[in-house]
Amino acid sequence: MSSILWRLLLGIAALGTLSSGPGPRAAPSLVGTLTCTAEPAPSEAKQLGGWKLSCAFEQAGTTGVQHYGGEITGLDQGTRTAGAKALLVWTVLAGTAPRNTANLVGVYKTTDDAALPAQSLIGGRDQTIILQPVADAEQNIAPSVRLMQLDLPRA
Repeated sequence: MSSILWRLLLGIAALGTLSSGPGPRAAPSLVGTLTCTAEPAPSEAKQLGGWKLSCAFEQAGTTGVQHYGGEITGLDQGTRTAGAKALLVWTVLAGTAPRNTANLVGVYKTTDDAALPAQSLIGGRDQTIILQPVADAEQNIAPSVRLMQLDLPRA
């Protein structure tokens, strides 16, 4: 009897090993929309191409708005903006389902991952948030961003 039990346990362990290996990734799910206004940073940071951000995140399925601050330190060299402010709009996707509210705090950067939409940024605390530029937003410079940091606003 113990031989049968031993074989059964080995079979279950082997099945668990096979099913826990790498498999197809789940498609990212829509989390909401992030809209930011960017202003050039003070002159000492401007040499790095720095922009200060003020953002509002509207999570899908809720009526609340979360506010974030941050900065952009990576813009395409050819990016031109009219006036002192710039608009950035992204569709927010998540590789894993967010808890009650999504938390967008973290560093975002471009990636060469062919599975992600072109010009997307990936980041957040656990690198599971994807920011995809909204193509039809007028004057949207989001596709030009290469490196961005989002933080909770300071009181």
